[in-house]
Amino acid sequence: MAANNKDERIWSAAVRRAVNRRLEKTEGQPKKIEILADELVERGLAGEVVALKEIGDRLDGKATQQVQASLDGTITVQRIMFDAIEHDKD
Repeated sequence: MAANNKDERIWSAAVRRAVNRRLEKTEGQPKKIEILADELVERGLAGEVVALKEIGDRLDGKATQQVQASLDGTITVQRIMFDAIEHDKD
């Protein structure tokens, strides 16, 4: 069952808050978010497909779906996509 947009935003906001709580940086040590990014890269280098997909999505953007049609009549295909970026007001 696919989550609707509201559910996705709730999850995204919860993950963002969890990451932001861990952004402390101790002198001489990387931020914890950087440690997470390093771990993602290490897993990608180890060949984990999920990590490779995430890295590709972050670097190149998610792949778009192409639609082709060949009919004797008229066909209209419309796809509207929005990307929303939430910023904390704090």
